Amino acid sequence: MSPPTLMITDISTWNLVQYPAYLQKQYQNLKKQQTEYNKKKAEYDIQKKENDKQMKKYEQNLKDYNEKK
Repeated sequence: MSPPTLMITDISTWNLVQYPAYLQKQYQNLKKQQTEYNKKKAEYDIQKKENDKQMKKYEQNLKDYNEKK
């Protein structure tokens, strides 16, 4: 089912065989999303740390350049 359909679907009317399967699928989707998020966040943190280093070098070079003027 698509997300808009799930929003209007009353899952209390499902039989007991379908409901656990639905929960398992939702749990798997959540775990997949968390894994993807954590991976992207780790990549972002590495890139941010690298950019911060480059910015410090740039600011130091700019300061040195302005002092020479």
